[in-house]
Amino acid sequence: STQFTSFWDKAYFTVFDTFTGVKPADIASVAPDTKASEIETIAQYAERLDDYVKSIMNTATQKISMDKEVAHGSTSFGNSFLQLSGKEHGLAAASFGQVGQRACKSGDIGEQLASSEDEMFLEPIKEYHLYILSLKETLKRREDMRKAYEDAVSNLNYTASRPDDQFKPESPKHDTVEACRAEIEKTHSAFES
Repeated sequence: STQFTSFWDKAYFTVFDTFTGVKPADIASVAPDTKASEIETIAQYAERLDDYVKSIMNTATQKISMDKEVAHGSTSFGNSFLQLSGKEHGLAAASFGQVGQRACKSGDIGEQLASSEDEMFLEPIKEYHLYILSLKETLKRREDMRKAYEDAVSNLNYTASRPDDQFKPESPKHDTVEACRAEIEKTHSAFES
């Protein structure tokens, strides 16, 4: 009699699902995310801020690179004049030597300026960019935890609505459903925290 009843119950659910597409009511639902709009606003702001900071970093890197090239060029220019002054005599040698020394001094100042810009301007911006990336990573982890919670709810509803195991006497369905409930509690608690 159990097998007979089981057969008709299984047949009923199969036909019912096939022809109506109606599934048994969900036994769990996803709790509303009260912070969703606030988090979305923060995510959009972080994305824009990331773009701005990347742009500043690129521009600063290009400027520092250009300053280094100018400093290097000035030093090379000065060294050329210093070599010329060694080949000349008198007033020409003195003039070439002065131009060379000033150009080399200008190159040294340019190198120091580029180094200063890198250390005092670009490095703090890079640190700030790491903070923005950390914020974006935190938001992504939050989304992943929300998804894990939603998946746990879906899994419980799917497990509870499956007609295949529930009529077998040896079925561990009750234990499986309870394990799914525990997973919901765990993922929801992790998401909330």
